[in-house]
Amino acid sequence: MSIEKTQRYTSHGGLQIALAYWEKSGFAALVREQLKRYSPIATQYSYHDVVLTLLLTLLQGGSALEDIHKLKRAGLAKANDLRLPSPDTIGRKLKQLSTPSRIVSSGKQAYAFNWHALLNRLLIRSALQGGAIDLRKGHVLDYDDTLIGADKQDAKLNYAGQPGYYVATAMIGEEVVAA
Repeated sequence: MSIEKTQRYTSHGGLQIALAYWEKSGFAALVREQLKRYSPIATQYSYHDVVLTLLLTLLQGGSALEDIHKLKRAGLAKANDLRLPSPDTIGRKLKQLSTPSRIVSSGKQAYAFNWHALLNRLLIRSALQGGAIDLRKGHVLDYDDTLIGADKQDAKLNYAGQPGYYVATAMIGEEVVAA
């Protein structure tokens, strides 16, 4: 893949390369195709806008939704005709993607599982498209639960009494293919 020279200058020049790769690699088209059914009616921001904004925020060193404001101040959106939603809008759009949890009981203990087939399919297709998984080879699927510590109102206590969220992930090598 070649990157063409551009006359669009911003203080976040390295993100120009990421934007070019995002489009030319086909990841942008993949996200648009996979998540379009979640936007059956036209809205101001698509899920592609949300995913791209989160990606650019992470690439610029952001760690919270509020860090999106740095992208907006840097002029990246105007220089590239991007639609960068606000942190509140991204929160609402992500909440719309949620699915109901399934409760499974074992003795006196109840466990909540949340499986999102569409997003998991997107993870697998992204890994395949990016060349991270070679279908000509055998692979080991590693499934594990991880506690992400968080002092939030809806966090659950783990076996040691620490609050957080339990995230089940499936990995092939270093690639997350289901969560």
